[in-house]
Amino acid sequence: MIARVFQLNDLTAADLMTPRTIVTHLPGHLTLAAARPQIIASQHSRILVIGDSIDQVLGIALKTELLTAMLVGKDNQAIASLARPVRYAPETVRADKLLKMIQDNREHLMVVLDEYGGVAGVVTLEDVLEVLIGEIVDETDRSTDLQEIARLKRERLLQTRGLRSS
Repeated sequence: MIARVFQLNDLTAADLMTPRTIVTHLPGHLTLAAARPQIIASQHSRILVIGDSIDQVLGIALKTELLTAMLVGKDNQAIASLARPVRYAPETVRADKLLKMIQDNREHLMVVLDEYGGVAGVVTLEDVLEVLIGEIVDETDRSTDLQEIARLKRERLLQTRGLRSS
């Protein structure tokens, strides 16, 4: 475990994040009724709320709050109205500093920005803790390595376009 603590100095947010291509997100203009199937199907407790594109992040919605609002009859409420403010981290921030940022801000999810200010992905407290203690899998996890899923998705996309990855 001591060796893993030192590994935090060698990893960055980009190494730990879930890439943007597989980040769970919902357009903020949708009503709860319109997004009901996606909300229910999401395996994540925090869902990114976006504007016109994933690079226009409006905030983060807690799945429990979205489901509660549906239960009390607020189906016509826009998802954006239930979004909480989001915190950002550069993809180059070291994992040890990222952990401190997460703790200081009392956040469990941060949006990772690339060098141009676009969304590169998201990183969670769980992602950082897994460096220290190993993979954390619970009964709701359908997959454990989201970065690997993103790589496979990219491979399939390149193959369908007749391209090869480098």
